[in-house]
Amino acid sequence: MITRFLRFGFLLALALVLVACAETPQITRTPVKLRLAEAADQAAVLNRVVKDYTADREWVSAGTTSLAQQDAVARVRNSQLDAAILHAKPEKTAGVWISGLAHDPIAIIVHPTNPIGDVTLAQLSDLFQGRTFDWTPFGGTGEVIPVSREAEAYSRQVFEERVMQARAVTRNAVLKSSATDVIGFVANTPGAIGYVPTSHLDERVKAIAIEGVAPSAATAANGKYVLSSPLYVIAQSEPQGDLREFIAWLLGDPGQTLLSQSGLGRVR
Repeated sequence: MITRFLRFGFLLALALVLVACAETPQITRTPVKLRLAEAADQAAVLNRVVKDYTADREWVSAGTTSLAQQDAVARVRNSQLDAAILHAKPEKTAGVWISGLAHDPIAIIVHPTNPIGDVTLAQLSDLFQGRTFDWTPFGGTGEVIPVSREAEAYSRQVFEERVMQARAVTRNAVLKSSATDVIGFVANTPGAIGYVPTSHLDERVKAIAIEGVAPSAATAANGKYVLSSPLYVIAQSEPQGDLREFIAWLLGDPGQTLLSQSGLGRVR
């Protein structure tokens, strides 16, 4: 009787060991590719978001592209894109799902050797109108060289709405077709002054304050920085499945923290 009991105990223990050593079944997710676009000068931010999100989600990949806003909206509507980041709500919002994503501060930049550190909206307007043509009033020297963006650029639209207020930028302004080009020109031109989204800033240029408030993720989020614009994410309908997971991550703390680290103000 004792022998049978011991044998049973041994077999039971062996069975428990085998169960414990068995591999945990792996759940295989169906591969998915998200089709994403940005229409807000935020290609680098979108690529960073995708890289971070897919790092520990091997079943997810994403294709990204930069488009004009109207093209991005059209492709979302006709199912050629899953989602897009925009700088303004579509004129016709019927048939699309929209959520606030972030606040995008636009920085005024000058050459690092320029002593100017702060400017009022009125002074900034005068600089870009060509009414203030040298840097003497700000403790500097030399000619003021305004650098603006092409008419379609959202940063120019925000700048003209908040700063110029129907007053024209001087015809002598240098026009550039990207934030990268603006930074490159200002970095190599001591008298230049331009504007770019803060997500593009680097050590080659100096960002200055407006009305005593410096451009940053924090001052954009709390509304204190005047030259800031909302960013939106849109989809054809309320996101489901893998797209829903991605956007929930983007609007949750992990995504919002990443956007903040990229220079954008949080909405949550």
